[in-house]
Amino acid sequence: MQAVIQRAVKGAHAQRVLRTNSATSDTVTTRLTAEFPALAPATIGRCVTDTSICAEHLGIAVTDGLVEMLAREHLLGLMNSVPPSGRQPAG
Repeated sequence: MQAVIQRAVKGAHAQRVLRTNSATSDTVTTRLTAEFPALAPATIGRCVTDTSICAEHLGIAVTDGLVEMLAREHLLGLMNSVPPSGRQPAG
């Protein structure tokens, strides 16, 4: 899966297109899909892609390890925010 975003180049009105490395995204997505079987693979893939784009946007070197670590933290939060089946949230 290859994601494309556009953003303004600093000091100019031109747009620059950023692309995530699909090989990196696929590798990380595969590992995280095995780790989080309760989540849809599409959700995990989108999280990995968003994490890569965000890191690139911030000017951080995008590595497999960084993307995997940040995406894992987000996915853990997603898993922990859903109440267990059959249990009603307080309130």
